[in-house]
Amino acid sequence: MHCVLATAARHLAYLRPAQRDPYVAASDKHHHLGLTGYREALTEITQENCHACAAYTLMLNVYAWTSFHGSGSFFLPDLDSDSSPNKVELITILRGGNAVMSVARPWVV
Repeated sequence: MHCVLATAARHLAYLRPAQRDPYVAASDKHHHLGLTGYREALTEITQENCHACAAYTLMLNVYAWTSFHGSGSFFLPDLDSDSSPNKVELITILRGGNAVMSVARPWVV
């Protein structure tokens, strides 16, 4: 749930630029709270927690992409701008998601 709230707060920050700072702070708080349980669950992905791990992994990718600024687009960062994320960082996030999904896939599909 924390990842959904973190992403929602990022979206509100985008929609309401005059109130951006409190939304970004709330987003960061929920992101960090959610990561604690997510990291713990990743130590052993099982049939019981695979759906939660897969869902959080997908939402984490959405959160990561929406956290980068540049072109003014909510979801698509301008990878050529000075404020853009490191391209290697984005690839690392995607590869990490793929690693989680490859373990969870037999139970999720």
